[in-house]
Amino acid sequence: MSTGGPYHAQLRNSVHNGGVVAYLMGRHADTLDYRPDAPNGLDLYAYETVPRLYGQFLAYVLYRREIIVRESAIFGILGVTTLGYCVDAAISELRFDVALVLIAATVVRSAGIDLLSRYLRQALRIASLPTRLAEAPSSQTAIHVLGAR
Repeated sequence: MSTGGPYHAQLRNSVHNGGVVAYLMGRHADTLDYRPDAPNGLDLYAYETVPRLYGQFLAYVLYRREIIVRESAIFGILGVTTLGYCVDAAISELRFDVALVLIAATVVRSAGIDLLSRYLRQALRIASLPTRLAEAPSSQTAIHVLGAR
């Protein structure tokens, strides 16, 4: 039985995390206050909702991508063919040199993805956006900060 190679777990996690991001973006969209003359239907979504949530969406996607890479290494210990599986197999065969190289590769890969994500967050100016819904400003806080108009 083939498990799909080392990226199979990442693909499965991506589908799951796509649902997580969609749920969180829906929660953020529910807290948006629209102006009284806002358009309706698809225009509301395209010209009001998407531009206001785009930065938050990118912040969530980059954050969840980091998590996916780390989770896929953990799945290897459970038997899914990932880099973690190769490390576990090398240790069980007492090939510690191979295990050390694979662990180092995992660390370099995780650090690289973290650095890339950090760079993209700063380049896109989304570094200060919260990645937890509890940290997101509510509509009342936004009104208070911007002042009632």
